[in-house]
Amino acid sequence: MLRGRRLALAMVGLLVVATAATGCRSSKVGARCAAGETGRDATHVLTCVKGRFVKGISFYDGLMLIREQQRRPLSGVWQVSSGAGSHCALINDGTVKCWGYNWGGYVSTGPTGLYDVDPRPVPGISGATAIDSFSFHTCVVAGGGSVKCWGGGRFGHPEDGISDSSPPVEIAGVTGATSIAVGWEHACAIVADGQVRCWGLNRAGQLGDGTHVDRSDAVAVSGLDGVESLALGLEHTCAVLTDHTTACWGRDDDGQLGDGGGGYHAWVDYVYGLLDGDVTSVSAGTRSSCATMSTGELRCWGVSERFGLGGTTSPSEPTVVPGVGGASRVVGGYGNHACAITAWGGSVSCWGDNQDGQLGDGTTSPSDTPVTVAGLRDVVQMDVGDDSTCAVLTDSTVKCWGDNVVGQSSNHLGKDALTPQTITELPPLP
Repeated sequence: MLRGRRLALAMVGLLVVATAATGCRSSKVGARCAAGETGRDATHVLTCVKGRFVKGISFYDGLMLIREQQRRPLSGVWQVSSGAGSHCALINDGTVKCWGYNWGGYVSTGPTGLYDVDPRPVPGISGATAIDSFSFHTCVVAGGGSVKCWGGGRFGHPEDGISDSSPPVEIAGVTGATSIAVGWEHACAIVADGQVRCWGLNRAGQLGDGTHVDRSDAVAVSGLDGVESLALGLEHTCAVLTDHTTACWGRDDDGQLGDGGGGYHAWVDYVYGLLDGDVTSVSAGTRSSCATMSTGELRCWGVSERFGLGGTTSPSEPTVVPGVGGASRVVGGYGNHACAITAWGGSVSCWGDNQDGQLGDGTTSPSDTPVTVAGLRDVVQMDVGDDSTCAVLTDSTVKCWGDNVVGQSSNHLGKDALTPQTITELPPLP
């Protein structure tokens, strides 16, 4: 931080020298001047108004203007993950950059409880190969197959077992991880041989170890192997298996496990209606789940008015979502909206709440049927946060839309982003 301030001061000094070189004479406010003449004092450019110098733009503000003009798209992005008011990008060199709200150390730079509109590197992360976020916390698969997590979440802290953490800490009991998924206050990793290990809160049995005991160290999910991908919700967990069936466990009071039951399940159950072996992806939201099929069909179950079924019932078994064709991947999360990538040019359809423009259709009108995100194509990966959404394009850049209260969807504080905006970053100081 001190080095950065010194560099900034040095650049201000260079700006002063530059103004001198362009003919701005050293003077002071109130000194006589000729029409059109410019001057400078110790901190500001001076402009001539009615024969007297008045204070113009400060050298610092001038520097900031120059810096803003140097903005460039965030590039080299492999994956993006979204939480509550913040986003993180996994860069193809194995580092991670985050921006937005920093409650609990989510962004992992500077004091917690603040925000940063610019993507900042997360210290202590290198060689990362996978990332996921939910609410105010993030986890990555780091070098050597270890897992590191940070932010505000009641799991995985090495000192007191279950607490907030910034900077990132390594999770005990996980080796050889290949994939990571994060829920409200639990997380799971796929390890070598397709088994799954989970940790965190376990009130609803979402860790799948047959108990309701919270775990600070990772434990194996009982009776489950051959897992291809994971999705975690508020208090439930779902997995796509290598035979392309789906299993879920944890909280089921809204039918989000898809087994036609209810209550809390601390054991793995297969999802009824998805036993034909044609599931390609699964998502888990607050109280619902969705899956894409090899046919391009999208099916959801749970709280339907928030997940594209156009009604107010809560189907406990997978139900076809109309209006989405060629779906290749579905994502849900902490907020009450979800999105699907289609195989037709990498376009995106979203549905659910839209008070902050998180559906990306240029409006703030909610929709319980899918709507097309405006002007967005070539999407290869995406994630949904609380009230905002981000997507990675084929050129490895990122576009975001939705809630923008801390600049998380546009790099600038201000109005919500009702349509996708390119995420940019400032070049490093020389």
